[in-house]
Amino acid sequence: MNTAFNLEQFLKQATPVEDKYTRTPNYLVDKGYVSEMTGSALKCYVVINRFTDGFCRTNWSITSTFLQEKTGIKKLKTLTDAVRQLEQLGLVLVVRSTGETNKFSIIHHEFELPAKMDGSTDNGLDTTPENGMGSTHQNGGETTPENGTTKKETNKKENIKKDICEIFEFWKVVFNKNEKTLLSDKRARKIQARLVDGYQVEDIKLAITNCSKSDYHVQGGYTDIELICREPEKLDRFINMFPKAEQIMAPVPGSYEVDMGDW
Repeated sequence: MNTAFNLEQFLKQATPVEDKYTRTPNYLVDKGYVSEMTGSALKCYVVINRFTDGFCRTNWSITSTFLQEKTGIKKLKTLTDAVRQLEQLGLVLVVRSTGETNKFSIIHHEFELPAKMDGSTDNGLDTTPENGMGSTHQNGGETTPENGTTKKETNKKENIKKDICEIFEFWKVVFNKNEKTLLSDKRARKIQARLVDGYQVEDIKLAITNCSKSDYHVQGGYTDIELICREPEKLDRFINMFPKAEQIMAPVPGSYEVDMGDW
């Protein structure tokens, strides 16, 4: 009895399986984001993720009508509340410009902060006892024996990561960077350093926006986020590059302009 397996014949008969799936980040579940989302927010995230990351796009213009059609959300207020929640959770970035359709991007939090962002005194985070033990912390929080960090420290680190991701994704959208543009250690450190200096997310976004309006910087290729955030003095120059009347900042999460379908 011949039981030999003809691999060549098998491969000829096999039907190729196409990739018909859009990946969903594990951190949505692992970090508890799903438990905080409303059902409408989760629907919006799935659709936005599908039409951005699902097509290997850094961002995509999506109208309220399109999003309502794909999610089945009937009321515009429910839709805007859902999008607002995704922004507040730091999962989605929305760039709004008058007269243009809103551009959506998925913000990824999977990167790890460089070493100095995790435990040393020069990163703006509180330190812990050398042995990782201790009952009372200077900020009033209690440490856990396992890692010697307080809940406040953990939350602060997570907030910094969210801010770094939001700023980086905003920069990518403004300068039309593709998915191959990565948040390198060098870029993350410079953004983080300015946040620790006391600059707000919107300050850095304004600097990015002003840089994009400077012909000298755009034409010369001096637009990297690492350059913009390299030092406080340089960031200040970008923030104050144009008179206040000419500075147009992207609306912060929660402020919705009447634009492309009142959303």
